[in-house]
Amino acid sequence: MSAGAQDPGLFSPGILGGLRLKNRLVMPAMTSNYACRDGRVTRRMVDYYAARSAGGVGMIVVEAACVESPRGKGMINELDISSDACLPGLKQLSYAIRGQGSCAAIQLHHAGSLRLFAEPIPEPPIAPSSLRYRGFDTPREAGAKEIRSLQDRFAQAAERAKKAGFQAVELHGAHGYLICQFLSPLTNRRTDPYGGSLENRVRFFAETINQVREAVGPGFPVICRVSADEFAEGGLEADEAEGIARHLEQAGADAIHVSVSSTPEKSRRELMSNVPPMELPEGTWVHLAERIRKACRIPVIAVGRIHTPALAEEVLASGRADFIAVGRALIADPQWPNKVREHRIEEIRPCIACNNCIHRVLSKEDLSCTVNPLAGREREENPSSVAGAPKRVLVLGGGPAGMEAALAATSRGHFCEIWEKSGDLGGLLHLAAVPPGKQTLQRFCEFLITQVQKAGVQIRTRLLWQEQDIQRFGPDAIVVATGSQAGRPSFSGADEEHVFTGREVLGKKIQTGGRVVVVGGGDHGCEVAQFLAEEGKTVTLVERLPWLAQDLEPIRRRIRMKRLGEMGVLLLLETKVCRHAGGTVTVVSGDGQVQEIEADTVVVCAEPTPDRETLERVRRLAPEVYTAGDALRPRGILEAVLEGHMLGSRL
Repeated sequence: MSAGAQDPGLFSPGILGGLRLKNRLVMPAMTSNYACRDGRVTRRMVDYYAARSAGGVGMIVVEAACVESPRGKGMINELDISSDACLPGLKQLSYAIRGQGSCAAIQLHHAGSLRLFAEPIPEPPIAPSSLRYRGFDTPREAGAKEIRSLQDRFAQAAERAKKAGFQAVELHGAHGYLICQFLSPLTNRRTDPYGGSLENRVRFFAETINQVREAVGPGFPVICRVSADEFAEGGLEADEAEGIARHLEQAGADAIHVSVSSTPEKSRRELMSNVPPMELPEGTWVHLAERIRKACRIPVIAVGRIHTPALAEEVLASGRADFIAVGRALIADPQWPNKVREHRIEEIRPCIACNNCIHRVLSKEDLSCTVNPLAGREREENPSSVAGAPKRVLVLGGGPAGMEAALAATSRGHFCEIWEKSGDLGGLLHLAAVPPGKQTLQRFCEFLITQVQKAGVQIRTRLLWQEQDIQRFGPDAIVVATGSQAGRPSFSGADEEHVFTGREVLGKKIQTGGRVVVVGGGDHGCEVAQFLAEEGKTVTLVERLPWLAQDLEPIRRRIRMKRLGEMGVLLLLETKVCRHAGGTVTVVSGDGQVQEIEADTVVVCAEPTPDRETLERVRRLAPEVYTAGDALRPRGILEAVLEGHMLGSRL
């Protein structure tokens, strides 16, 4: 049994090296882009981590901190720990975390040749071998003196972390960065003592641990994050990862944090990610943590979409890991641990694994969360502040924008009613949860409905109101959150029989024939095509642009494209539908070729249009009238949630 595993309960204490954690929950390192361009800590970053610490997690591993800036940076706003000039901000950060009750650790990072989105520098990146990732600069192979210098950088950074008040460090040996580049046979082609055999490839990591241990002394935990599988032919796999774990244990590591990675060329076996989206099962990588745990005697941290307390408890109880990393779920709800401990499970704002957070960071934007409008706004937004004078607030529309507006307004002391024309709250969330792999959206929908009910918001459904109904209510403010209408087709014969919208298909309001043409290749069109194909239909997807689902997060897009191919969906790109008549759809490609496709049903997934009519009807019926979500402009769940919350919190 691994150290610290005698009492496997989620809220039992755990031991990492000489550090006692109050529970088995760990917030893993996740880049936020909240640091300054020069890597300094910001007030926003301090507030963000302090909120997660106040939520009850046992330990927070602060996001990747660069040990050699700027050459070792992977991201443009990466946190810096490469000089003593960083100490004041790092101290402020560690003290804020510890002051709210969590142990504070920090991840030490060097990108090597994988400088994802860092600013250009004159010198080439450094790596174990001069092998170029596609789309990146060719690195220079590290010489013997440079290897020792790199190891010194990690040791100096660890010593700096200890001076700054951090209680542990994590060495980032995963996800294709420098240490992982030494470990992986894909990126390490050296013929000296640092390349070739597993023992040689792990030497850089093991010696770095020794250097770090010398710098921080005994009892100070050194955690190692490793990729247990690279999902690429010739790359790291679980068998070698077990050997790596044993070597790291012998070198003095106090814990192994088990992750995965795929090279930038992507896997030739499977399209996988260390940030598993909603389309992949919960607990995606727990089986790899279990293998590592059996291979060594030090504690193992499991990660990979462990978002529900039941799954976290089961992983611990079954002995598959000693600690549970809860990442995106803590972005979605910083109070996740406290709510679990206090048995308030229904109050947890659920992560939907949409990967918007990672997508925004990789797009050089600040981290944000689709379901949590307060992520990164912990100081500027205070939903508990009470309004000076209570108002009567009428929210028209019970989708995510309307429900968030009502929740925020009610928390400020206003009296709120939601009027919804359908039989239930939720809006398009119900349809969005229908396609394969998206059922987690229903969990978020149910959360919002429950919270609205508990908040005391008055709800009226199946209501086809008239202006006089609003006048009788006498609102001080109206929030128009009535959403959008499905986009209408423009081709000849679009008004004929057997032409429907994607919303009608997902709402199961119609029964399609066996041969279906889906018009429109955005995310909505692709998910409708996949939904129909998995029902056994023969599906052709027609898109006028040269690409599909460009509005979808890249990891999820790759999975979607892979699935469409597996299901045999015929994809016609740069192709336009001209007409539909007599069970035949005529299309023309960009080079002028005309093709006729037999179709029992045509499903149009065009861009939706906002509901402007409601705003015009009510704009003079209250002193304050606002619009939020798709009624303003059709976009996604993130915008609906954020706009609804901001409106409600400022009424």
